[in-house]
Amino acid sequence: MEFKFELHTTISEQLHISVDISKITLEQLHKKIFETIEKNAIFNKEDILDIFVNDTLSICTMSIPCNECLVKDFIPMNRNFFPHGSDGKNTYKIYIIDRTYGERLKNVYDAQKTNTKNRQIKTNHFEGIKEFTRKMIPLW
Repeated sequence: MEFKFELHTTISEQLHISVDISKITLEQLHKKIFETIEKNAIFNKEDILDIFVNDTLSICTMSIPCNECLVKDFIPMNRNFFPHGSDGKNTYKIYIIDRTYGERLKNVYDAQKTNTKNRQIKTNHFEGIKEFTRKMIPLW
């Protein structure tokens, strides 16, 4: 029996891989994902920041660990993150974040952070009155 994975990257179209569920570990799955991406996309192993899956019922995400756990055991333990796909029972979506997309997200987050207004509550209005008076009377 095989599991099929749709690899969703930020640069190229989705990629497809198939693995034999009886023999493959998560570490071997990582290697197969890296090989597929290096062959079909413009980035390499060092450019990949994370390989993760989304929970379909909430906004949670989970990184796929790179260990000796078998894929056939890992998927049923995390069924919320691996729902049955519309294409078939054993088709699952995996998302890949690369370095350039991570930097782009960081820049957007930093820009939003600098544009936020200071919403500090004033307890003393004397400074505001003083600044207003300075603007109205330039000699003071």
